[in-house]
Amino acid sequence: MRNGIGIYRADCGLIGDNSILGNGGNGVSMSGGTLFQGKGDWSFTPGPDIITQNKLSGIYGWNGSRLDIREVTAYGNTQNGIALSLQSTLRIYNSDISSNLWNGIALYDGSSVARYSSDSPRDSITNNVRWGIICESDSKLVGVSSNVTGNGGGQVNCPPVVVP
Repeated sequence: MRNGIGIYRADCGLIGDNSILGNGGNGVSMSGGTLFQGKGDWSFTPGPDIITQNKLSGIYGWNGSRLDIREVTAYGNTQNGIALSLQSTLRIYNSDISSNLWNGIALYDGSSVARYSSDSPRDSITNNVRWGIICESDSKLVGVSSNVTGNGGGQVNCPPVVVP
Protein backbone atom coordinates (compact mmCIF):
# COMPACT_ATOMS: atom_id res chain seq x y z
CA MET A 1 0.00 0.00 0.00
CA ARG A 2 2.32 2.72 -1.25
CA ASN A 3 1.60 6.43 -1.51
CA GLY A 4 2.42 8.32 -4.69
CA ILE A 5 4.33 11.22 -3.07
CA GLY A 6 5.36 11.38 0.60
CA ILE A 7 6.15 14.68 2.34
CA TYR A 8 7.24 14.22 5.94
CA ARG A 9 8.41 17.25 7.96
CA ALA A 10 9.52 18.95 4.76
CA ASP A 11 8.47 21.61 2.25
CA CYS A 12 7.39 20.60 -1.25
CA GLY A 13 6.36 22.49 -4.36
CA LEU A 14 4.59 20.80 -7.26
CA ILE A 15 4.29 23.38 -10.05
CA GLY A 16 1.80 21.70 -12.40
CA ASP A 17 1.38 19.14 -15.17
CA ASN A 18 1.84 16.24 -12.73
CA SER A 19 -0.24 13.06 -12.89
CA ILE A 20 -0.49 11.25 -9.56
CA LEU A 21 -2.62 8.20 -10.19
CA GLY A 22 -3.25 4.57 -9.41
CA ASN A 23 -1.29 4.37 -6.15
CA GLY A 24 -2.07 1.71 -3.54
CA GLY A 25 -2.30 4.36 -0.80
CA ASN A 26 -2.86 8.12 -0.98
CA GLY A 27 -1.83 10.09 -4.05
CA VAL A 28 0.00 12.62 -1.86
CA SER A 29 0.64 11.79 1.81
CA MET A 30 2.11 14.31 4.22
CA SER A 31 2.85 14.70 7.93
CA GLY A 32 3.98 17.95 9.51
CA GLY A 33 5.02 19.39 6.15
CA THR A 34 4.11 22.19 3.78
CA LEU A 35 2.83 21.69 0.24
CA PHE A 36 2.39 24.29 -2.46
CA GLN A 37 0.72 22.57 -5.38
CA GLY A 38 -0.28 24.12 -8.66
CA LYS A 39 0.46 27.09 -10.84
CA GLY A 40 1.89 30.04 -8.98
CA ASP A 41 2.19 33.63 -10.09
CA TRP A 42 4.87 32.87 -12.67
CA SER A 43 4.94 33.83 -16.33
CA PHE A 44 4.69 30.24 -17.64
CA THR A 45 1.39 28.35 -17.67
CA PRO A 46 1.61 24.67 -16.73
CA GLY A 47 -1.55 22.58 -16.75
CA PRO A 48 -3.29 21.35 -13.61
CA ASP A 49 -2.01 18.55 -11.43
CA ILE A 50 -4.25 15.49 -11.85
CA ILE A 51 -4.74 13.23 -8.79
CA THR A 52 -6.96 10.24 -9.54
CA GLN A 53 -7.68 6.55 -9.02
CA ASN A 54 -5.73 6.24 -5.76
CA LYS A 55 -6.82 3.50 -3.33
CA LEU A 56 -7.14 5.94 -0.43
CA SER A 57 -7.46 9.75 -0.66
CA GLY A 58 -6.07 11.97 -3.41
CA ILE A 59 -4.27 14.10 -0.81
CA TYR A 60 -3.98 13.23 2.90
CA GLY A 61 -2.30 15.57 5.40
CA TRP A 62 -1.96 15.20 9.15
CA ASN A 63 0.09 16.38 12.16
CA GLY A 64 -0.21 20.10 11.40
CA SER A 65 0.41 19.91 7.66
CA ARG A 66 -0.13 23.11 5.65
CA LEU A 67 -1.39 22.95 2.08
CA ASP A 68 -1.82 25.66 -0.56
CA ILE A 69 -3.65 24.05 -3.48
CA ARG A 70 -4.13 25.81 -6.84
CA GLU A 71 -5.23 24.33 -10.17
CA VAL A 72 -5.49 20.76 -8.90
CA THR A 73 -7.98 18.19 -10.14
CA ALA A 74 -8.64 15.41 -7.62
CA TYR A 75 -11.28 12.99 -8.85
CA GLY A 76 -12.18 9.31 -8.79
CA ASN A 77 -10.22 8.44 -5.63
CA THR A 78 -11.52 5.52 -3.54
CA GLN A 79 -11.81 7.65 -0.39
CA ASN A 80 -11.70 11.49 -0.24
CA GLY A 81 -10.43 14.00 -2.75
CA ILE A 82 -8.59 15.74 0.12
CA ALA A 83 -8.52 14.65 3.79
CA LEU A 84 -6.86 16.51 6.69
CA SER A 85 -6.46 15.59 10.34
CA LEU A 86 -4.67 16.66 13.52
CA GLN A 87 -4.87 20.45 13.04
CA SER A 88 -3.84 20.61 9.40
CA THR A 89 -4.86 23.52 7.16
CA LEU A 90 -5.79 23.88 3.50
CA ARG A 91 -6.06 26.99 1.31
CA ILE A 92 -7.67 26.03 -1.99
CA TYR A 93 -8.79 27.79 -5.16
CA ASN A 94 -9.24 27.24 -8.88
CA SER A 95 -9.33 23.48 -8.30
CA ASP A 96 -11.80 20.70 -9.11
CA ILE A 97 -12.52 18.14 -6.38
CA SER A 98 -15.11 15.76 -7.82
CA SER A 99 -16.45 12.23 -8.16
CA ASN A 100 -14.56 10.78 -5.20
CA LEU A 101 -16.16 7.74 -3.55
CA TRP A 102 -16.28 9.32 -0.08
CA ASN A 103 -16.13 13.11 0.40
CA GLY A 104 -14.70 15.97 -1.62
CA ILE A 105 -12.89 17.47 1.40
CA ALA A 106 -12.92 15.75 4.81
CA LEU A 107 -11.62 17.56 7.91
CA TYR A 108 -10.89 15.85 11.23
CA ASP A 109 -9.41 16.75 14.63
CA GLY A 110 -9.27 20.54 14.49
CA SER A 111 -8.30 20.90 10.82
CA SER A 112 -9.59 23.68 8.56
CA VAL A 113 -10.09 24.68 4.95
CA ALA A 114 -10.06 28.31 3.75
CA ARG A 115 -12.18 29.33 0.73
CA TYR A 116 -12.50 33.08 0.23
CA SER A 117 -15.14 34.98 -1.73
CA SER A 118 -12.42 37.08 -3.41
CA ASP A 119 -10.87 34.00 -5.07
CA SER A 120 -11.27 34.05 -8.81
CA PRO A 121 -11.75 31.66 -10.40
CA ARG A 122 -13.48 29.64 -7.69
CA ASP A 123 -12.72 26.03 -6.91
CA SER A 124 -15.49 23.48 -7.54
CA ILE A 125 -16.44 20.62 -5.23
CA THR A 126 -19.04 18.46 -6.91
CA ASN A 127 -20.44 14.97 -7.53
CA ASN A 128 -18.70 13.28 -4.61
CA VAL A 129 -20.59 10.25 -3.27
CA ARG A 130 -20.90 11.56 0.30
CA TRP A 131 -20.37 15.21 1.36
CA GLY A 132 -18.79 18.06 -0.57
CA ILE A 133 -17.07 19.32 2.62
CA ILE A 134 -17.45 17.58 5.98
CA CYS A 135 -16.06 18.76 9.32
CA GLU A 136 -15.63 16.49 12.32
CA SER A 137 -14.01 16.90 15.75
CA ASP A 138 -13.74 20.71 15.99
CA SER A 139 -12.80 21.21 12.35
CA LYS A 140 -14.04 24.18 10.33
CA LEU A 141 -14.62 25.80 6.97
CA VAL A 142 -13.38 29.39 6.91
CA GLY A 143 -14.97 31.48 4.19
CA VAL A 144 -17.65 30.60 1.67
CA SER A 145 -19.55 27.44 0.77
CA SER A 146 -20.29 28.45 -2.83
CA ASN A 147 -19.52 26.11 -5.75
CA VAL A 148 -20.13 23.05 -3.57
CA THR A 149 -22.93 21.28 -5.45
CA GLY A 150 -24.37 17.93 -6.45
CA ASN A 151 -22.76 15.83 -3.72
CA GLY A 152 -24.64 12.69 -2.64
CA GLY A 153 -24.65 13.20 1.15
CA GLY A 154 -25.01 16.97 1.04
CA GLN A 155 -23.00 20.06 0.27
CA VAL A 156 -21.35 21.34 3.47
CA ASN A 157 -21.53 19.81 6.95
CA CYS A 158 -19.43 22.31 8.91
CA PRO A 159 -20.19 24.95 11.53
CA PRO A 160 -20.31 28.41 9.96
CA VAL A 161 -17.28 30.66 10.41
CA VAL A 162 -17.74 34.28 9.40
CA VAL A 163 -14.83 35.98 7.63
CA PRO A 164 -14.74 39.78 7.92
